[in-house]
Amino acid sequence: MEIELKELSLNSAIKDRALRKRAKECARISFTKHYIVLSGDKEIAYLAIDHMPGAEYLLLYEIFIKEELRSKGIGTTILSRVESLARELGYRKVVLHAESFDKKVSKKAIEKWYMKRGYLPSKSLKKALEKVL
Repeated sequence: MEIELKELSLNSAIKDRALRKRAKECARISFTKHYIVLSGDKEIAYLAIDHMPGAEYLLLYEIFIKEELRSKGIGTTILSRVESLARELGYRKVVLHAESFDKKVSKKAIEKWYMKRGYLPSKSLKKALEKVL
């Protein structure tokens, strides 16, 4: 599946109600970049990552996929794109805290999903998973 990451500004309009709601609930700090993920002209997911100056890692804050599109490989495609972006920006690894923003998906299931994709418990950050690029 071909996807496009479209960076959001404060005034960006997200058409999909579930993605718009999730984006509004997401933290907004100066280092956080927010994206709508598109497949063609369809909004399929929301993504938030932190670009922290001087850090050796890119922090993956959130991937939120529309419920009806889950378990179709979209998350893996987005994660791969995040890892490529991290490399392009000069980061040595991607770090995340595996949390579920959906009550239907457990934290354990999210951790297992990331670990199947090469993420391991961080040696330096508490309760974090990381992947060396």
